[in-house]
Amino acid sequence: MASSSSWTLFDMSDVAREPVPDHPGISRQLLVDNIDPGGSTLLGVRYEAGSADRTREHSVGQVILVIEGELNIDGKVCGPGAGCYAPSETPYSIEAVTEATAVEFRPAPIVYGTGLPDSAKAKAWSPTPPAASGAVGWDLMQGAGPVTSVKDFSYFDIYSMPESQIAPDMSIQALVNHAEDDGQSMLMVRHWPGEVTPAHSHDVEQIVVVLEGSISQGNRTFVPGTGFFTPEHKKYGLQAGPDGVVRVEWRPSPLRFATDWVEG
Repeated sequence: MASSSSWTLFDMSDVAREPVPDHPGISRQLLVDNIDPGGSTLLGVRYEAGSADRTREHSVGQVILVIEGELNIDGKVCGPGAGCYAPSETPYSIEAVTEATAVEFRPAPIVYGTGLPDSAKAKAWSPTPPAASGAVGWDLMQGAGPVTSVKDFSYFDIYSMPESQIAPDMSIQALVNHAEDDGQSMLMVRHWPGEVTPAHSHDVEQIVVVLEGSISQGNRTFVPGTGFFTPEHKKYGLQAGPDGVVRVEWRPSPLRFATDWVEG
């Protein structure tokens, strides 16, 4: 367990799984488990082929991303790199077409599946005024995918959606792109081999998961199935590995967050 003020690293291959009560064939991993009110969390879920969770409903909206295998999410089959945003208080189902692994991003503590009522609440986020943040990149990010609503169930797939190249060695996709201030967002970010992202911070916390290739941060290297949680205003820099990297960045806010670049 951790706090949203702490940096968290995770590796799906190194975190113990536990059965989800009353759901045969389904197990879970607590990858980012911020216990403070409103702390963003990440749950890894493993499905045996044919297992199902047909009565899902949560008090906050969440994003589900398939890592391996195929899941039928409320009638649509999603493979690796695909998934959905499920609004709060909206029933939906998940059935495993094959053995599969997914991750679930949530802007609140993990309480479901523990026997406790799912009454978690997301903490409020207020967008930084453009004059203070410079609003650098807002239009680029929001224009990299369809704008959706926090009230609507929506799907995404990084392998079927067009990418927007925003630099000679970098492209993005807006996978979850909510219009409302109380919405969420998820970007796919692709870096060419060796590309360096200078030290910077954001005015909102985030969870990053590597899907392809590798990326380094100091002496740490992140490969597929690994990633990190960064608190708001926590500075970090990255360098893509020799094969480049494809990663997702999930945030409990729309794509209107501020970025503070460290000079030099």
